[in-house]
Amino acid sequence: MPTIISNKTDRNISIAIISIVSLVMGIATYLTPWFLDDLNYMWSCGDGKTLITSFDQVIQSQVTHYFTVNGRFCAHVLVQLFNGILGVGVFAIFNGIMYGALSVSLQVIAGLKPFASVRSTLTTSLLTLLFFTTRLIPSCQIGYIWAAVITLAFVYVFFDKHYHNPAIIVLLGMGSIIAGNFQEAYSIGISGALIIDWCINIKRYTAKKWVMIIAYGLGTLAICLSPATRNRAGTQDIGIFLSLFNLLILAPGLYLLIGVILWQRLKNKHRLKDMYKANIFWFNALLVFVLFNLAIGVGSNRQLMGLELCCVVIALRILPKHTFSTIWLAILSLWMLAEAWLIGSSINQGRKLAQNIDAEYAATTDGRVYVDGFTAISPGLLATATDPFVDPYRSDHYAAQVNARELQRRHPGHPRAIFTPTFLRGKDNIALSDQVIKVSDGIYLLIRSKKETKTFVAQRALRFGLIHIPYSPVEVSFDNPEFTSKYWEAKIFSDADMCNMTITSITIK
Repeated sequence: MPTIISNKTDRNISIAIISIVSLVMGIATYLTPWFLDDLNYMWSCGDGKTLITSFDQVIQSQVTHYFTVNGRFCAHVLVQLFNGILGVGVFAIFNGIMYGALSVSLQVIAGLKPFASVRSTLTTSLLTLLFFTTRLIPSCQIGYIWAAVITLAFVYVFFDKHYHNPAIIVLLGMGSIIAGNFQEAYSIGISGALIIDWCINIKRYTAKKWVMIIAYGLGTLAICLSPATRNRAGTQDIGIFLSLFNLLILAPGLYLLIGVILWQRLKNKHRLKDMYKANIFWFNALLVFVLFNLAIGVGSNRQLMGLELCCVVIALRILPKHTFSTIWLAILSLWMLAEAWLIGSSINQGRKLAQNIDAEYAATTDGRVYVDGFTAISPGLLATATDPFVDPYRSDHYAAQVNARELQRRHPGHPRAIFTPTFLRGKDNIALSDQVIKVSDGIYLLIRSKKETKTFVAQRALRFGLIHIPYSPVEVSFDNPEFTSKYWEAKIFSDADMCNMTITSITIK
């Protein structure tokens, strides 16, 4: 009888933990303002002038999107459905649920019974919140958090040994195409591991496995062979040294995995060979992810999500009882509290920024919106800090066009918005001297007098937490200044321009 009570208590507490995670993430999602891509996906990709109001428009838009933006047809159908039709409230509900689903999926893939243990539920919930880090907006959440759930579901069903009738196999094949096409950051590594598994175990492949592996491969190929994907493939030029460095600072899951492996090897005397054999599929997928990302160049933590997923899954599977000890749960909980504070502060800043922009634009007569960007912290202490108002200062950039269009939608008849740092307010007819103005953390306004054209040189460093490793300086080009007057020209320069490096100083020569 005590065991039954204990199991029931564990189940109820576990359900409560998952519910709290879903509720908190749903509220955070609802409060996060939409910028850039999610404002853009409210409109048809066909002409950029038609607001999405029906599902058939979503499909037509995504056909164009497939040829012009990227090949993630399935994921972006959902993105445009929420951005254009269902709205932030409905999306927040579904997104909160998906965080709970990810925690449960991690338990299942690790061999745990969902809700059976408070410790295992707390372990997977903390891993979900700490190691799957991206912005709380539909384009990122659907493409990475939802995609992680779909990927885990696919792998579980693929290796499940239950018999399925032909009708179910057909449905699994259709689902596999969707899973493969959902997000290449996951499907490329998984596809590589599937090919290795096929080579080793081809004689044991059932009809279900044949259908699912072919369908998943077709879904992945549909992304990779998209004209838009192929056109973008050569645009990222990042050297191997910088790619390796970015890999090490943008994938905290690697350190989780290395720590767990070392602990099992040194403390519990587990052999590396045995750990690999017990998790061969996930180790192979991890290897493919590492090699692929280094080959194409690592510039963002989002492209490493598949690698992070593998690290978390392997770490869970080789942990004793697939859970962390009490002390480690306490440490991770404190980390999560720090993350929650940063995320909450970022959301609050973002909401204030959005309100200020709207108020500035409502009062403008010439379209100028004076605003200083803020550093938007993506969840994750090791994730890159980015700013949604670096590129909008550049009037010809995609971000400026998207945000300006949204403001005109809200305020019909107003001139096109020109986002301008507040320092420049009222200074068009003032002969400003050469100077560097800090707009916000990591964003600088460089002002150069037209009397004599001096050179601005940015000292920069690779950043690893609080550690800065000096890197070669770079001269700032003034070929296309964002702002100009009779007396001066001004250029925006930021950390976002330098692929995860940070500006330590800017000198004028």
